[in-house]
Amino acid sequence: MTTKLRAASFQDGAVTTAKLAADAVTAAKLADNSVVTANISDGAVTQVKTTSVGQGKNIIINGAMQVAQRATTANTTGSGVFTVDRMALGIDNLGTWATQQESLTSGAAYNAGFRKAFRIDCSVADASPASSDNIFFQYKIEGQDLNAFKKGTSAAEQFTLQFWVKSNKTGTGQVLLIDGDNSRAVGKTYTISSANTWEQKILTFPADTTGSFDHDNAKSLEIEWALDAGSNFTGGTLPETWTSSSNQIRSVNDFALGDSTDNDWAITGIQLEVGALATDFEHKTFAEDLHLCKRYFQQFGGNSGYATVAHVYAASSQELACDFRFNPPMRAIPSISWHSASQSMTYRYQNNASQNFSRNSLSNDGSLGQLRSDGGSVWFAGWTHNVTGSAAGEIRVNNGHNFVKFTSEL
Repeated sequence: MTTKLRAASFQDGAVTTAKLAADAVTAAKLADNSVVTANISDGAVTQVKTTSVGQGKNIIINGAMQVAQRATTANTTGSGVFTVDRMALGIDNLGTWATQQESLTSGAAYNAGFRKAFRIDCSVADASPASSDNIFFQYKIEGQDLNAFKKGTSAAEQFTLQFWVKSNKTGTGQVLLIDGDNSRAVGKTYTISSANTWEQKILTFPADTTGSFDHDNAKSLEIEWALDAGSNFTGGTLPETWTSSSNQIRSVNDFALGDSTDNDWAITGIQLEVGALATDFEHKTFAEDLHLCKRYFQQFGGNSGYATVAHVYAASSQELACDFRFNPPMRAIPSISWHSASQSMTYRYQNNASQNFSRNSLSNDGSLGQLRSDGGSVWFAGWTHNVTGSAAGEIRVNNGHNFVKFTSEL
């Protein structure tokens, strides 16, 4: 005979936590709406019990791959950020690659709320890479953004990484966390089970009580997905606990993405958070991601028409002093480059007069001596315009596609 006890049969406080077996109260045993705010005692939900829950939990910027300020497609044989902001490739003499910000229209990642992805396709293969050849997908993080992990202390926290991945190839790949401040690393493997299918992967890396991250704006942690490499990077054993970093552990589980021009690899939904729990992805608005990305890259100009690049004045007959203001301020004083070396620009000044010039007309990209992380003056010299009297004006795109680009990546 089964005896049923009603809640009214118990005195208040008769059933305590100590009297309940571990996992005795499960979600399936709770009636809908039985746990409401009125039933939770003051102080019962503490910070410890809500670690990584809520806004700001994701350390990754642009993890949903929404922002691609530079371009949506690019071909490369070298290292850098080419399309999706903050997402870098490290390449050394292994193949030629087409990168893109891919638009998603279906699949499991789409159903999880993702509309964009970073994708790389092999356009020139290298099936037998030399010992020093390699290609990695990389994300780099400032030390001052990692304090919550308490690395190097007795209270150090675990690292939980989640991402969605898709490839025409199946097999085992690896992800390495590299602590550049202390030359330490730890790794995990993931498996792509079905070709051309979005799959979510969740990896939890152990805490590290040795070596604190520097509290500054330099690179402290790098997350590295191994895509292909030569024997200098494949001969070690992938460390499941933190150990000294070395090249030999960087591609132990070599994915060999460069062995055929049929190969592609795509990723989205990257989230890194504190602790052992993988929580729901923190979807940010496009405006939020764009603002955060501009700490590392900003550009001035336009794709067409006569977009203003900068306000200027003629410091001499062969110099233009250009004023740039960065919003938000950049991570550090940036480097400067042109999007197009040959695309024509216009210097327009008093009385609506103007002169055209191209990047090839200039002897250098500008002296950065008066530039700070929040902006300042850039001087362009080497082009004789013969304008006198410190004439104020503007530089603008001459009905084409050109930008002045400022980069402060890690």
